[in-house]
Amino acid sequence: MKTRGQLMAQPVAKVARLFLILCAALLAVSCDKGKPLTINGYRLNPPKPASHFTAGVGQEEITPYAGIPLGGHGIGGRIARGTWMPLYARAFYFQDTMGRSVAMVSCDLFAVSAGLRSDVLRRVNQKERLEPAALLLSATHTHHGPANFASSAAYNGFGGPLPDFDSEVFNFLSERIASAIVQAISDAHDHATEEHELAFTPVTRLALFSATERSRLSY
Repeated sequence: MKTRGQLMAQPVAKVARLFLILCAALLAVSCDKGKPLTINGYRLNPPKPASHFTAGVGQEEITPYAGIPLGGHGIGGRIARGTWMPLYARAFYFQDTMGRSVAMVSCDLFAVSAGLRSDVLRRVNQKERLEPAALLLSATHTHHGPANFASSAAYNGFGGPLPDFDSEVFNFLSERIASAIVQAISDAHDHATEEHELAFTPVTRLALFSATERSRLSY
């Protein structure tokens, strides 16, 4: 049996619910009738195209020794027992007449960590000049490359079958990748007076040619 207080509370609760519903409806109506948000258009001055650019390429094999844990297999990861196909770091370097440059590097690794990128940049700048923003270091995400070189404990703990960080593998990769970039920069400087052509083929292979030696820089 309900008390007098419980009976009196029921109408109050109903009125409160109706009041909240009414407020929500009014709010929805007011929002629907509000003025639309508009953003005024604006123009950007396109950069002036460079009349000439210099380009170069470099390549280093980054296949580590057998017996190293492979990266990207998780708990069921495998240990390398030999070499099926070699792994590479391939670097392309471009510089225009305004001094703007970029180094684009593709590495046969499961990932590229911030620590590896920083150390590669440090090694490159011991021989050549490359701004931090000019380095684009990427991975092909192969699961048949080495593990335990990342600067993150999570990747070293779960990316391969054995945890921890291997400084020997890290330094090996950093030195080889940096060497590929230095080769590309030197190659560009050596052929700075030549005309270059950049072409993308339908099978997504990138070929970089000089006018006088079209087969030299093909990948």
